Amino acid sequence: MSRRGLTLVEVVVATAILATLLAFSGGALLAMQRQAADTTVRQEVVGRARRVCQELVTELRDLNLNAADLEPDAPFEVNDLQYRLAVDQVAGALVLDPTRASGTFRRVRLVGTRLELVRPDGTARSLADQVAGLSLTLLAPDRLRIVVTIRRQGADGLPVFGIADVTVLLRNQG
Repeated sequence: MSRRGLTLVEVVVATAILATLLAFSGGALLAMQRQAADTTVRQEVVGRARRVCQELVTELRDLNLNAADLEPDAPFEVNDLQYRLAVDQVAGALVLDPTRASGTFRRVRLVGTRLELVRPDGTARSLADQVAGLSLTLLAPDRLRIVVTIRRQGADGLPVFGIADVTVLLRNQG
């Protein structure tokens, strides 16, 4: 006598195997989704760190510094820097902006997690938020190392850090 259909035991076994496969593939898909989200966050924080670093490079490349400013203490690391900008040279002398006393110097500073640029008139412009660290290191005789660290929460709730590091040749050394 030929048998048609499935027994109850065969249906239960097939259902158990199918449920196991679905659970495994669902877990793998969730892990892949979390990893993709973390990768996106990581790329975003690294990109933000690079943009902030480039903005600082643009701002700080023309610092009015000389050997007396850098030595004998160089290298030294700060996260709050006052400076003047060299905007031109006339007859071998630097033309500075601003030209008056140190009270009119510009300033880059890290306040909590906000990086800001303070102009000579005292107004502050935010350069970036979620900045976990800023390091400006003056390297004698004519280099400035800038390290920016951005922190953001990842998809799994853990912090994700993006770091940009660049060393700049100061153009007004001579």
